[in-house]
Amino acid sequence: WLGEAVMAAGYPLMEVLGGDLKVTTGNISGLTGGMGDVSRFQFTAPIGSGSSGGAIIDEAGNLIGITSASLAHQNMRDRGSISENVNFGVKASLVFEMVAAAGRQLPQTAIQSDTDRREVTNRLRDSVVSIMVSC
Repeated sequence: WLGEAVMAAGYPLMEVLGGDLKVTTGNISGLTGGMGDVSRFQFTAPIGSGSSGGAIIDEAGNLIGITSASLAHQNMRDRGSISENVNFGVKASLVFEMVAAAGRQLPQTAIQSDTDRREVTNRLRDSVVSIMVSC
């Protein structure tokens, strides 16, 4: 929901920041993505290059989306604006539909309600992995 606190987890800028999991906090700042795309939402947790595909979770660690993009800073500067933490995620409901359409099943897990940040972060460490692609 709009204003909900979220955490983004991923592996941004590994060559600069190292290969361990990074977790940032923010909130849902828009219920749609760019140009009103209803399959995405906007969030403010800072992300960097390499964050795409990382989990976006609520305070209890429930998946609400997958990081997909950040507003291009240069594009905004060319318009005379500055953008800060304008990021987009694919809604989890769409991810679940895509998995089902591929004929796959996700493991059944109970909705989490424990909001202890340390516990939530420990669960993230078991759930988010880095995938390196070399050509």
